[in-house]
Amino acid sequence: MITANMTSAQDNSRASAAVLACQNCGTTGGYIEEIWTDDGGKPLLCEDCAGEVRRLEKLADELAAAPSCQQRQQILNTVETTTELVNRLRAHDMVPCVACASARTSAALDPHAN
Repeated sequence: MITANMTSAQDNSRASAAVLACQNCGTTGGYIEEIWTDDGGKPLLCEDCAGEVRRLEKLADELAAAPSCQQRQQILNTVETTTELVNRLRAHDMVPCVACASARTSAALDPHAN
């Protein structure tokens, strides 16, 4: 019984002494923080990776706010991650889309559009 208690105590001390590591890049140096993401996760990230997540989420918000056609709306409704959203909206915007081009032209010509 004494051995079991010692082993349990050793396991507890190892767990409490565990070094936090970024769940994206694995770094253990610097500040590691737990952040909420738009995807609903709460990963432990270093400052660089947390900054990249925030930058990507801001870009996703900007892309999603652009005038939308039926295909863009379908992308917005079906993607599962922020990265997928950014990649698919960028890909859509690279291909000439008549509906999106029309909406952009109308917005540019309308002096009252916000």
